[in-house]
Amino acid sequence: MVQTAAGPALIRARHLAELRRGARVARGLTWVTYHHLLLPAHDLLWAEGAVTESYYPGPLTVRSLLPEDRMALASAVLSARQPGAPFVTLEQAYGPRCLPLLSLHKARLRARQADLRRNTMGLNPARSAPAPLQSPSIRP
Repeated sequence: MVQTAAGPALIRARHLAELRRGARVARGLTWVTYHHLLLPAHDLLWAEGAVTESYYPGPLTVRSLLPEDRMALASAVLSARQPGAPFVTLEQAYGPRCLPLLSLHKARLRARQADLRRNTMGLNPARSAPAPLQSPSIRP
């Protein structure tokens, strides 16, 4: 999560890795296991001392699931819909993201701005990470 002029926003982990901002791609792995937390609404969580987000059933993540997992996800999300509500996509049924998601282009611009600020303040951008953003909506 980063602070932008418009307020806090999320950045994809792979974009953080590309920007060398506290994440890296584990090369050479043939298998990765993810543990997702599906909450009633998309939210922020603390995990291992860092802010992370709960699972958001967007089109890319849903396509990456096995068919039986897609069915279980659809069942969980759609069962929470109001009876008689018109059919919508899974993403629409779940609701909006808790914060906007920056594109790679906007994440790059944000990283450059942060580096310029740190350089102006005499800090080395390679050694200093931005201060964590505190938010009352983050679940400990």
